[in-house]
Amino acid sequence: MAATRRNVAFTPFFRWQLIGVVLLIAACIAVWGGAGARMRLRLRALRLDGNETTGVITETGFDGERYLVRYRFDVDGATHEGEMHAPVRRYADRYVRGDTTPVAYLADNPLVSVPRAKREIDDSFIDGNTGPELLRALTYACAASLLLIALLIAAMRQRRLLSEGNILGATIKELTGNRVRYQFTTPAGEIYGRAVPLRNPPALGERVDVCWMPGRPEKSRLRIELRYVMIVD
Repeated sequence: MAATRRNVAFTPFFRWQLIGVVLLIAACIAVWGGAGARMRLRLRALRLDGNETTGVITETGFDGERYLVRYRFDVDGATHEGEMHAPVRRYADRYVRGDTTPVAYLADNPLVSVPRAKREIDDSFIDGNTGPELLRALTYACAASLLLIALLIAAMRQRRLLSEGNILGATIKELTGNRVRYQFTTPAGEIYGRAVPLRNPPALGERVDVCWMPGRPEKSRLRIELRYVMIVD
């Protein structure tokens, strides 16, 4: 028996989830991508407008992802400290604790510096230092995008089921903690059941609505499981 098509809308719960995932994607791009973009601009500014001095390597090490180089240098009698992550081993091998190193820095902001001469700040160095942040932004944004796609697919499936499917009464047959097993009988006399975990399960023996597509009663869902859609007048 075919069901009459119903008017269905997305619930506020789904809309807020959708907004949350979109904001998550934007945050991934803003945080990691913004960090990479700012670093790229600073390195280009150092290459074009930076000053040079001599500094001392104070620490080297590996932070689990990239090589870390810390250094110290003086400008107009004031001591400044800086650090650089070296994503490629060849950039890290040249630094030994206690050795001197050329330092490029911005005259109006010595906190922006790298332990390299200006002429060595080429595009490969810029790409090597900013690439990990940009790649991380892409990775997290892609992961969040997959979550968004999964959310949309689930919502559209629920929308189709509630819009085009049959709705019958089912009975809660078993209740174990938050897991219930319901059972219903189709107009053709076939009996189907399914076990499902629910946050607020109905009582044992309670009647609940179950949705199923014509010809596929084994793919049923309780109406209270369809959290992303609702019937509207």
